[in-house]
Amino acid sequence: ITNIILIQYMKKEIKTIQKTLLKFYYLLYATLMLILIAGGFLLPKFDPLQAVTVQILNTISIALVLVCIPLGLKYFSDKTKKLKNEVTDKQTRIVSYVRYTKQLMFVLGLPGIFAGVSYYLIPEDKTSLFCFLMSFVALVLSKPTEVKLQKFFIE
Repeated sequence: ITNIILIQYMKKEIKTIQKTLLKFYYLLYATLMLILIAGGFLLPKFDPLQAVTVQILNTISIALVLVCIPLGLKYFSDKTKKLKNEVTDKQTRIVSYVRYTKQLMFVLGLPGIFAGVSYYLIPEDKTSLFCFLMSFVALVLSKPTEVKLQKFFIE
């Protein structure tokens, strides 16, 4: 009976944790959408950029996607495994998990923010748009769901 009560209590805690994480998630999501949709209106118009500048911006966009997404996921995985195995204090686990999840979402969104701005600087080139979409998909797939939180805190 005590175990059942503890699990029900943790489910309530998980809903609170999820609400906290979803606020940050949707803020980042809204930022990406704002850049994609309103970026053309908000960002200043420049004369066509030189080919070298376009190539540099595209290289940075691609590098950010190739570095941030795998390293962010690896960092999050390593930190949460260590947290689950080594930390027994419930409050410390919750605070650390929330911090690591926010860090992951920021790192996954960072290439999208850069690529979204780059897209409006060089609208004739679609490389930045593809980098934006890859970052966007990574962020969508890392959405903090109740199932993921239950798997971490209850199982």
